[in-house]
Amino acid sequence: MLDALRAHLYKELKMTLEFVVDHLKVSNNYAWFQGSAGRKDGKEIKFEDDAYDCCHVEALFQKRGGKWVVAEGAAFSTDVWYEAIAKRYPAAPKAIWPKDSAALLAQ
Repeated sequence: MLDALRAHLYKELKMTLEFVVDHLKVSNNYAWFQGSAGRKDGKEIKFEDDAYDCCHVEALFQKRGGKWVVAEGAAFSTDVWYEAIAKRYPAAPKAIWPKDSAALLAQ
């Protein structure tokens, strides 16, 4: 799953990332990830502007055709892009969301 996330984020950020997992729960065909990222080469992550808030990462994975794919995911966002994501994916089991998931479950 994290390799799929790494490839997904590389498209936007043009850097290979490593992840520290704070939360990864899988149930049925869905998984929710929250963690932080750093550059694989160990260098500091720098951006030219303030468009990013380093270094948090969140992603919803979905198993499609026997393969895990990133349904939605983002790194270093400055807003809560995943607000109400549970509403957008009603088939995702509640068991995958963190206990303090008010933003995820918002209506």
